[in-house]
Parts: sequence; C-alpha cells; structure tokens
Amino acid sequence: MVLKVLHQYLDECKVAFVAIANSPFDAANANRMTCIYRSLPSKEDQEILAYGCLGLRKDQTPDDLKNIIAGLCDGYRDLLNYNDFQQIFHDRDFIYMLRELAFKPSFTSTDSDLNKIYITPMNLVTALEDNFNGITSDEFKKLTKIFFHAIENKGPIFEQPTDNRGSNLYRDVTTIMSDSMQLTSVGRRSYGRYKLVIDESDAESVVRFLFQTKVLDPNRTTVFRLSDFPNDVNNELKKC
Repeated sequence: MVLKVLHQYLDECKVAFVAIANSPFDAANANRMTCIYRSLPSKEDQEILAYGCLGLRKDQTPDDLKNIIAGLCDGYRDLLNYNDFQQIFHDRDFIYMLRELAFKPSFTSTDSDLNKIYITPMNLVTALEDNFNGITSDEFKKLTKIFFHAIENKGPIFEQPTDNRGSNLYRDVTTIMSDSMQLTSVGRRSYGRYKLVIDESDAESVVRFLFQTKVLDPNRTTVFRLSDFPNDVNNELKKC
C-alpha cells in the first residue's frame, strides 16, 4: 500500500498527519493511527450542508427554493442507495454540484439578480453533467430521473426537461470538457474541478482526439508520459 512508506515515521512518532479516505484503511495502517469513521449524514445535516454550499439561510429562503433544495438532498441520498452506479459518487460531487448552482451565472439572470439563486431544470441538468458523470448515457439519464423525481415529490412545478426542444437535451462528453476549459479564474476557484480522462487505447487516441476537437490547445498543453516499465521507474520525469 502507498502508505507503507509512513510506517517508520508513524511508529516512531516523528510525523503527524491527517488522512481522508473513502474506504477504511487496512489493518497495518489502521493499527498505527486513530481512525474516525463518518457515517452518512442525517437528512437535517444534509440540508445544513446544502444551504451552506449555496450560501443561503433557510429562514430567508423562498418556499419553492426550499422544496428544490430538500429534493436535491433526497435525490442524492437515493442515488447512494442505487446499486447500478457502483458507489462511485460521494459528498464532494454533491458539494461541487451545489457550488455550481450557486456561483455559475444563469442565462436568465440580470445584474440585479447577482446575489440571488435560481435553480432551473436546465441549470440542474448542466450541474449534474459536470459533477455526476463518468457513466454511460443511459446511466446518466437514470441518474437525472432520480434527482428530478425527488424534487417533484417536494414540488410538482419542477419538471425534468424533455428531448423535444428541437436540440439535444444532454451535452456529449467532448462538449462538457470543452465548456469546463472556458471557465474564468473566478469560476475555476468557485466550482471548477479537475478532469480525469482514462485512455484505454495503446496509441494515445484520446489525447489526439482532444487536440483535434480543440478541447486542448497543443500550444498551451504539456504532456507527461509516465512509464511503469522496470527500467523507467527510477528515471527522472520527462515531458514531451
């Protein structure tokens, strides 16, 4: 395990650290530290977290928005109990979705609305695409239904958009990544996230595709190639 390098320091009390993990440590590491396990937050704790991420006070929030926030919390809890997604989503995804809903400018907002939060069905779809992705398109459609169904149970006026708008309802992965690269510095600090792209080919096809589709600018992108061959492990990191 990667933490094995810390065993000597932990045993001799030479270093102190705080480790945060989604899974319990194995016995070799757990026996060397004090472990605190955090259970799934209660509904009340989840709502407190949501209002905090949105920068709102519950006693000053309109009833319609309260229903949407309660539905988002219920939808996230329902998602965690949905077995089809292999438990790949966590609180950080929920938190960044809320931050995007809070800080991302709305197409319908005006200068006088800058300090107000409007959560529309399309804003929610966009935030879900940006933060609850990495799954197939069919799985993502199931995911959106979970959230919208939970919100509709709180207030029927919030309906899931349909595909009959004359344009595609969902963005493809390339568009999602391209949009994320256009964030301003304020947007990146407020709700931007790193992107992990897994290329299962042997010919760097995905990297070339990102260059060809102009998601990445070759003149502003540095590619690091990390080899795990025995003769390369101890070599200095090289870029090309």
